Amino acid sequence: MNSIRVNLRPASFRLAALTSAPQSSKSFTRFLSQSEIITSSQLGTRYIILNRPKALNALSQDMLKTIGKQLRDWESSELCNNIVIKSINPKFYCSGGDVVNAVKSIINNPNDIKIAEYFRNEYAVNHTLATVKKPTVAIISGVTMGGGVGISVHAPFRVATESTLFAMPETLIGFFPDVGASFYLPRLDGELGTFLGLTGYRLKGKDVFYAGIASHYIPSERLPLLEQRLNELSSQSLEAVNAALEECVGEPDSSYSFSLAPFMKSINNCFKHSTVEDIYQALENEKDHPEWAKSTIETLNQMSPSSLKISLELIRRGSQLSLCDCLEMESQLASKVIFAPDFVEGISELLLKKTKQPKWNPSSIHEISRADIISKFFSNPIPEAQIKFTSKDDYKQYPFRKYSLPTLEDVRNIVTGDDPSAGENALSVSEITDFFVSRHNNKVGVREKVSAILEANTIPHPDDKDFNTVSWIN
Repeated sequence: MNSIRVNLRPASFRLAALTSAPQSSKSFTRFLSQSEIITSSQLGTRYIILNRPKALNALSQDMLKTIGKQLRDWESSELCNNIVIKSINPKFYCSGGDVVNAVKSIINNPNDIKIAEYFRNEYAVNHTLATVKKPTVAIISGVTMGGGVGISVHAPFRVATESTLFAMPETLIGFFPDVGASFYLPRLDGELGTFLGLTGYRLKGKDVFYAGIASHYIPSERLPLLEQRLNELSSQSLEAVNAALEECVGEPDSSYSFSLAPFMKSINNCFKHSTVEDIYQALENEKDHPEWAKSTIETLNQMSPSSLKISLELIRRGSQLSLCDCLEMESQLASKVIFAPDFVEGISELLLKKTKQPKWNPSSIHEISRADIISKFFSNPIPEAQIKFTSKDDYKQYPFRKYSLPTLEDVRNIVTGDDPSAGENALSVSEITDFFVSRHNNKVGVREKVSAILEANTIPHPDDKDFNTVSWIN
């Protein structure tokens, strides 16, 4: 297996030193450079360091095997207090799965179902990350796309920096948002996940945090301090790790606003539909932000029509399923979609030939119906695609979501009274905001996000003459 274990001693020795070994260590440095995964120990912290720079850390089969094995091994280690997953290069965390090799294999063996094994194993690792019992921190500095999202977003703690660039661009290559996207995308605010999954829109820096994909935003200059704090922890509790993270977060910035905030109402209105045709129609009728709608239509027009329809069906189904069911659904899909024309076409033209001019088949969303998509891709399970999970743990909501910013659903439930934890009386805007700030232990970003949600989704309560309380608009 292409990995190496390094024991880092003393505590002052930084992981960055691995890339700057002295001349007398040329052979050791060369060995490190050939290792796609570096595993290391620093006091109570165990590290998984992605080290495939020429491929922007695209996940090979060996990398996935190493990550999955190390997570389970460290889970049972009494000496391991927490786990950190990071890249050896701060400019990119992980660009995705190794889809190029998958397409090359399909071209050579167009009927070999064993090629789908890569995706099945990848989804098993996603589940391992989501269920491992040791606090795990993914430092998603730099490019984090596709498969890179899968080995980060399911961890209890995801740290974004100013250089983080998040996207799920699969519809552009004839595939679909996978690695558990059918679980986490529909659990983002409103229809944000649907929008991100269909368009491949890129979120940067703090936006990754305010969208709920990252649990914390920490400037990259503070990452050494974060790692030092994690190394020194004597507790294996999530609370202890969260406290260490909160010590290092960026300062409150009341002037910052989520870049998509002005368009969230339009996103929710346009992407709430159950068919791609209706989404297009809503975008064409969009009045509040017509230029945004026009640009969004142009983006969707570049995507594989089949991928758009598969992805929308996937996200809608995933909103009601457990994590395991979502991953199983994706594994079944992958075992079929990779042999469909658009996947080979998309990878070949965009990543191999780099013409950026794939010819999709069918070429229009009107040439394939939802019934066709369901019949072709969501029916007739393939036994070989069944995932071999390493544990039976499962859930329908992330159990560690309390460490992230509150969601639109959280705020709505307080306003409407569906969440009784705030009491029986209607609350004012300031009381609602203070409630969430207290619930999240003064977490940076809570006040700003809750205030933005209330401003966009509430109106003064009609029965309150003093206009202190609010009602949810929808």
